[in-house]
Amino acid sequence: MLSTLEDFIIWSKGVAISPWQTIFYMVLGLSLTYFLMLLVLDMFIPIGRILGRLMDEHPRTIWAYSVNVFGSLVGTWLFVLLSVFYQPPLTWFAVMGALVLLLFRETQSRLESKPRVINRNHRTFLGCRAGSRLFADYLVPLSKNW
Repeated sequence: MLSTLEDFIIWSKGVAISPWQTIFYMVLGLSLTYFLMLLVLDMFIPIGRILGRLMDEHPRTIWAYSVNVFGSLVGTWLFVLLSVFYQPPLTWFAVMGALVLLLFRETQSRLESKPRVINRNHRTFLGCRAGSRLFADYLVPLSKNW
């Protein structure tokens, strides 16, 4: 849809018959792009809260932040490696699944060893059964007044 503009070729050259059709495709393409950006933003807000809360509760904050940066660099290089070797989607999902299983296993063992008490005044996300229970313990808002 955004490829109807002359200087913005994405996958193929879009053909618009009239200027109104070009404007329509441009507005539709920008609206869908904005909607996708909002979905990504809404997905990363809870993850950022979890990470911020865990780093805030950690006794050695600098060490926790250093581990976070190291993990980001390892993830970036893993992405580059998988891309350079032209790995199929099955390999990407297998790597992601293995990493998620390690994360859930480690988090579950921590939750079982030290149960958390959640204040009933706080709103938590308890909608889904499978993965949300694990995240619900960490989605307690950062502010006590919220």
